[in-house]
Amino acid sequence: MMRLLFMVLAMVPLSLYGQVPIIQWQKTYGGSGDDRLVSMRKTADGGYILGGHSTSGISGEKTEATRGDYDYWIIKIDQVGNIQWQKTYGGAHKDMLSSVIQTSDLGYFVTGYSESAATGDKTDGNRGTIGSASVGRDFWLLKLDQTGNLLWQKTYGTTAADMCFVGIQLPDGGYMTAGLTAGTGGERNTAINAAPVYGYNDHWMVRLDAQGNMLWQKSNGGNLHDQIYGMVRTPDGGYVAGGSSVSGPSGTKTTPFLGGVPNNNSPTRDNWVIRTDSAGVIIWQQEVAGSGYDCQIGNTLKSGDNGISLTTGGEVLIGNTSSSGISGNKTVASRGGMDYWIVGLDANTGAFNWQLGLGGSGEEELNSVFQTTDGGYFIAGYSASGISGDKTDVSRGSNDFWVIKTDAARNIEWQKTIGGSDEDQLMTALQTDDGWFLLAGYSMSGISGEKDEASRGDYDFWIVKLGPCDTTPTRLTVPICVGDTYTLPGGNTVSLAGVYHDTLRNVWNTCDSVVITTLQYYPGDHVHLINGNALGNDTTICADQRLELDIHYPGGAYEWSTGATTPVVLATASGDYWVKVTSPNGCEAFDTVSVTVHPMPDVDLGADTGVCDVYIPYILGSVQPAGSQYRWSTGLTTPQIEVSYSGRYALEVELNGCISRDSINIRVVPTPMVNIGRDSIICEQFPLRIGTEIAGAVYSWNTGAVTPYILVSSTDDYVLEVNIEGCIVKDTIGITAMPVPDIDLGDDGDICPEQTIVLDGTYQSGSRYLWNTGDTTANYAAIAAGTYIVTVTSGHGCIGGDTIVLTFYPKPTVSLGPDTVVCEETPLHLTAWTMNADSIRWSAGTIGYVLDIRSGGEYIATGINKCGETSDTIMVKQIFCEIWLPNAFTPNSDGMNDVFRILGNTGRLQGVTLSVYNRWGEQVFITQDRYQGWDGYHKGIPAQTGTYVYLLEYSLDGEPYNQTGNFHLLR
Repeated sequence: MMRLLFMVLAMVPLSLYGQVPIIQWQKTYGGSGDDRLVSMRKTADGGYILGGHSTSGISGEKTEATRGDYDYWIIKIDQVGNIQWQKTYGGAHKDMLSSVIQTSDLGYFVTGYSESAATGDKTDGNRGTIGSASVGRDFWLLKLDQTGNLLWQKTYGTTAADMCFVGIQLPDGGYMTAGLTAGTGGERNTAINAAPVYGYNDHWMVRLDAQGNMLWQKSNGGNLHDQIYGMVRTPDGGYVAGGSSVSGPSGTKTTPFLGGVPNNNSPTRDNWVIRTDSAGVIIWQQEVAGSGYDCQIGNTLKSGDNGISLTTGGEVLIGNTSSSGISGNKTVASRGGMDYWIVGLDANTGAFNWQLGLGGSGEEELNSVFQTTDGGYFIAGYSASGISGDKTDVSRGSNDFWVIKTDAARNIEWQKTIGGSDEDQLMTALQTDDGWFLLAGYSMSGISGEKDEASRGDYDFWIVKLGPCDTTPTRLTVPICVGDTYTLPGGNTVSLAGVYHDTLRNVWNTCDSVVITTLQYYPGDHVHLINGNALGNDTTICADQRLELDIHYPGGAYEWSTGATTPVVLATASGDYWVKVTSPNGCEAFDTVSVTVHPMPDVDLGADTGVCDVYIPYILGSVQPAGSQYRWSTGLTTPQIEVSYSGRYALEVELNGCISRDSINIRVVPTPMVNIGRDSIICEQFPLRIGTEIAGAVYSWNTGAVTPYILVSSTDDYVLEVNIEGCIVKDTIGITAMPVPDIDLGDDGDICPEQTIVLDGTYQSGSRYLWNTGDTTANYAAIAAGTYIVTVTSGHGCIGGDTIVLTFYPKPTVSLGPDTVVCEETPLHLTAWTMNADSIRWSAGTIGYVLDIRSGGEYIATGINKCGETSDTIMVKQIFCEIWLPNAFTPNSDGMNDVFRILGNTGRLQGVTLSVYNRWGEQVFITQDRYQGWDGYHKGIPAQTGTYVYLLEYSLDGEPYNQTGNFHLLR
């Protein structure tokens, strides 16, 4: 009775998620470089999106080239780990991915930080120093479509280091990102809501719209290092964030540093957790720390996936790695080295609700913690410990994946250590749709421990699917072909039909399964009967014979070595021909035949032809390979024969049993005499007719002509081929064509009086010259205008020449007119009248056709052109004259009487004032310059025509005078 009760209890299953799972499948992805997975999320299609950073080029699973140092590497897989697509994005320096999430449009949002300038895929410049870890890192954010194509990218940063560790999509389609900032400038100081600087590093929260544009930003921190590694959105639209801090109370930080004396170089750390409203303003803050090193999940080479989350009960769930013992806020003892430390805080106040410590005697690092669907907790990271403390499994190598499942009261239900012989680091984990777990990180291990795939290079992405053990027998019915072998699940290979049982134990020795395999032959499939005897014996044929290789099987598919897929192929060349016949069931038969195709002898006696009688006897033949047999129509069996008479001759050649034939008609023709003349020298302007004419001949010149005669005008050797019924005779003549004399008398031009221009028509020695003037010299001296023509005949009779036209060009003519008398101080325009003058030079030193003078004397104007100079002289005598004003003037800019002014001997006048009034008494002009006058303008516009009144006031020899009058303005 007790035995029966035990058996009944043994059949009762554990809680679905309480039983220890097995590895259902695992995948390794990597290239020849360093590939580190840091982020993993479920996707709407049931698959997963993986993100990390990589230095690999095209190798292993990586299909895109590296952009520089580390690049973002994003892989989309289906629910069993098959790669659906992958993308590489980066610049010339380090680009480190921190998180990737699926967005509401089924695309993806990627966060990380970059040390690159605008290179590779990166389109924005670096805000700090390119390639520097301390002052050259910026937020680099990507938006991808459903298949990973880049839609937009954004760079945000300062002149120092700025690193983004987490991104959240918000209900309005925008995003919240967070990390750390260590500098000024860039978007921190120039963008909306510039964020204050509190210490060396501050929390930096950056709110974006759906296109990645900054809406606002917020910084928080103390006077030292403070940074966000993880963040979660609260139901009221605010945020809870935590990470690492060494600041004491300062800036916006009000909680004390529990790891000792605040110091940037301190080896200890606190986790400073804050809750903010939707605008990033702190509501409460809590120091989660003991006296040692206490840091929230995530840092510069990891991500904030699952570092901080909200439970169904409204608690804030925080995962830390801790070296502290019981101290500060920590109430659980250290296990040794670093331990997992999980904390539950009240979401409304930040107060501690509970805490849990887990670890072994070595080093552990926690990288993922979340509440499971059964209300328990899943705790995952990596461990270097053996069996010690809370750890119940031995170490596999350096670091191993170490995962723990607890119930809702945080009691351990099961734990697993998974790893190979080298370094294996778990970075993130999630609960799958079937309620089990997918672990992700990176590994340097080869095939060892639980790892069943070889290393691709340095670190590789490594994901492991955990699930339950299923011991239900698996029944397989497998049809096979006669003669085929089949490998059973247990590894044995069999070739006969029957029922086979395999009991399997998985490679981790955690689960047995039974596979019952029934093997049966395909009924009625006899394709194996034609295996090896379908194509017959090897055979030999001649090239002019037709050989068909024929094989038929009902419903069969055919694959020939020629690429054909038909049941019949034509063998046209020597070689081995094989065929594979596949029955409708997939069973196969194979056969090969060797075919030798002997080529036909290539017998060619040429075209029917005539033979010149001077070449008799004529040799006929067609050289064939050794072993050939010859049979001539003359009865001879030699490779060649001599022919002396007209007639038809035939040859038959046999080689390897293959026979070819040819024949030729020979006509013996009297040899013609061909003479196209002696070598000659000609003028190219006078073509020479060369050639000959022979009855019945066909003509072919090397120029391409086919006539008996051709005209030639250029230097060359000319060859005529005469063909009479195949009897061909050639003759050659050499022609030297002399050129037309090239004479150049120069361009047409001008000739000056008394000028002599020598015209040069010189050509080669022995040439004759004839000018249209009758002269017969090589040169002619032209002294007058006219047309001059020279004709030159070379020593070979070639005629050339040239023409030039000379036009008479006179010296200049200059006239200043008769001598003249003017009043003292009266300006005078001297104008030179000229013909054919290019310029005028005055004895006064000026250039131009007009000279303005105020004093008398002798003035000379000289006209100049290319043929010389001509001068004229005028005497100007000044006399004393009274002053006067004209009674009219015409201001039309023609240079004559354009100004109303004082005329006469004005040089003696003193204190001159000249005023002009219109008929309404309005003053339109006034001057005190005795040489200045009115130009007919008033207030900038032409004055009206009509009568105007002037008033002239002046002193002469000390006596004052007034003079009035009127005048007319005419236009």
